[in-house]
Amino acid sequence: MKYDIRKNKVVKCDLCDGDPTCVKFCDTQALQYVDADAINTLKQRESAGRGYELLREYKESIGPEVGHPGKKDEVAPRWGRW
Repeated sequence: MKYDIRKNKVVKCDLCDGDPTCVKFCDTQALQYVDADAINTLKQRESAGRGYELLREYKESIGPEVGHPGKKDEVAPRWGRW
């Protein structure tokens, strides 16, 4: 963003028509230009992976006595078998 003194207003970046010059000249590599569709797909994959891990951890935390009884030695004695 910058201020245009001739038009007396703030101007937003137009990304240099898809090839931002500021990214090319950034020596520290602090700026990146990444397609928005690629970022959205990456975020969806990461979110799905986190959801899968949370579900797996939840299933492990409730133990076999709540759901399917599992092996006889894995079932807590007070719960018995189905």
